[in-house]
Parts: sequence; structure tokens; C-alpha cells
Amino acid sequence: MQVRYHIDSRPIEYRWYRGKEASISKEEIICLLDQQRPYDLAQAYEKGPHVDLMNLSCDQDWVAFVNRWGPLWMSGIERSQGRSRTRLEWCWAFQRCLKSYARLLECFGRPGLEGHRLRDFLNASEDENRVRGRKPPATATVHFFVALQLDPAAQHNFDEEFNLWLRHASQPDVRRVIADVIKFVSFAATGCLVAEWQGVRPRIAARLTLDSLDEALEWMVWNGYWMKKPQMFCQECQRAFRPESAHPRKYCSYDCAHRATDRAWHKRKRAMEKKGE
Repeated sequence: MQVRYHIDSRPIEYRWYRGKEASISKEEIICLLDQQRPYDLAQAYEKGPHVDLMNLSCDQDWVAFVNRWGPLWMSGIERSQGRSRTRLEWCWAFQRCLKSYARLLECFGRPGLEGHRLRDFLNASEDENRVRGRKPPATATVHFFVALQLDPAAQHNFDEEFNLWLRHASQPDVRRVIADVIKFVSFAATGCLVAEWQGVRPRIAARLTLDSLDEALEWMVWNGYWMKKPQMFCQECQRAFRPESAHPRKYCSYDCAHRATDRAWHKRKRAMEKKGE
């Protein structure tokens, strides 16, 4: 008996649809769903849609993204009708939050960046909650205040409170709070083992509960660290990229590495010439 192992998300009726003829109208992305091309959200991880999303820079980029991967969300009615509508404001808020969380993970343990990345993520998280009208019982910012044993009601003075804390906090304190926030907002999906028969062949699969593209993208960021191949951000062009190995890289391409090296060489040359005057 041969038992085959792989990871997928949900049965075919719950798989995600790619877009078809997506367009922008009145600050919304309108998308016809390509119901002939459903795909598995978990298996899409290998193609890096989460990295694609972090590198979107204009509204038209969203059209290309939705055509390839489908809308971030869709209701049951939209699924059955084969058409979705998503506010661009929601999409950009989600991208900022996901990207700032990925940067927070990347900078953990890198002195000089941690406090700023923490502030960026907390602001982006609160902005997404505001834009989408969410009122969760505990936001990332509330958890930050709880971790510091401050009054969560002081959120309206967040910048003042955060800057005051950051000026006096030791590096171990900053790292402790970041670690708490990272654990609080962990995007790990729940899973289970499924045993079934495909004709005369048995199949055991790890199945993840991924009900929407936005949930899958959040899980992909988490899974990159679980697989020890997290996405990184180029120190030259700031674009997200996936390294080919687990070894950290500073640059996404040879061109970026060459530009940075060339600029550093010219800087050293000017400094030497100035010193020789």
C-alpha cells in the first residue's frame, strides 16, 4: 500500500478562484471569477503570492494581482454569482499591515530597526481595523499597552506614549515586547489529517483551514519562518523577495548588489580623496 502525503487546504468547493477581466471602478476592484480555474490556497505558497502582494505599488498592480490570484475576500453570494467587488482602500490597508508585519519579523534581533518596525506595524494594524470598520476585542496596539502594563485606554495618545517608552526602553525590553506582539498576532492556520480513498488508492493529507486569500497570505508569511525560508526585503530597492536558500541575503538581485557596492566604493573613494587634501 502506498500512502501519499501533501498539504492542501479545503475540498474543491472551498478552493479559491482566480480573477478574470478584473477592473477598477469607483475605487473598487470588480472581478469576474474564473470558476473554471479553482486552485488550492496552501499549494499556492510555492509561487509566492504573498511576496507579489507586498511589491504592489499602484492600483493597476492590483488588477494584475487579482487576475492571477483572485480577490482577497468574497462572500458566499459573490462566489455563487461569479463576481466580486472589493474596496481598494481595504486592499491597500491589508497590504500595509501584512508588509509591516513581515518587516517586523525580519528585523527581530537587528539593533536600530526594531522600535521603528514595531511602531510601523502597530500603526498599520490599527489603520486596517479603522478602514475595515473592525472592532476586535483586542488589537495589536492594545496588546502592546498590556505588555507594558499601561492603560489600553491611552491608545489615543499612542504616539506620545510609544515615543516616551522607546526613548527609555532597553534593547532587551524592546525585544521582549516585540516577541509578545509577534506571538499575539500569529497567523498560523489550524490543520488536521484527512484519510480518504481516491478510487482504489489510499491518501493521507495534512489539510489546512484556509477560507480566504487574505487568510492564506497571512499564513504564508508565518509558514516562511516555519520552513526556515522567510521572505526578505532588499536593502537597495526595498522590494520583498524569496531567497533560494535559508541563508540571509541583503539584495534581491545582482543588479541591486552591484549598485550598492558601487555606491559604497565611490563613497570610500571620496572620503579618501578628502582626507588626502
